[in-house]
Amino acid sequence: MVLIFFLAAVAATSPVAAQGTNLEGFKISVENRENTIHLKGIEGTAWAKLSFATAGEKQYAINQFGVMKLSEARTSKKSNLPSFLFAVIKTEEGVTLRGYEGTAWSSLSFDLAPNESKAINELGMVSNSR
Repeated sequence: MVLIFFLAAVAATSPVAAQGTNLEGFKISVENRENTIHLKGIEGTAWAKLSFATAGEKQYAINQFGVMKLSEARTSKKSNLPSFLFAVIKTEEGVTLRGYEGTAWSSLSFDLAPNESKAINELGMVSNSR
C-alpha cells in the first residue's frame, strides 16, 4: 500500500506528468557567442540554425519550426517532426531553458562560457557528438 502511494506521488510530480505531453526525440546544440545565442538543430527540427541577440532579459520561444515571441508561442502537430516548446533565457552564468511542451524538464540551467556549446534533448543535457 505504501509502495503504491509512493509511486503515485512520484508520477504526479514528475515533469512529464506535469506537462502532460508525450516525449518525442529532438536534439539541439546551444552556443554562446559574444552577445548572441546560436542554436543548431541536430535532430527533430525544421530549422538548421537560429540565432538571436541576448541584450536585456529577453526570452525567446523555440519550437520545432523556429523562434517566436513567447506571448505567441505554440506548437503544431501538422508535420512528422517532434512537437516541443521551450524558452531560452540568457543568464550571467550561461543559459536557462524553460520547458513548456514536449520536454521532461520544466527548467534546465547550465553554465555556458563564451564560444562554448552544449547539447540538449527532450530529456536534458546530452553529449555534443552526433
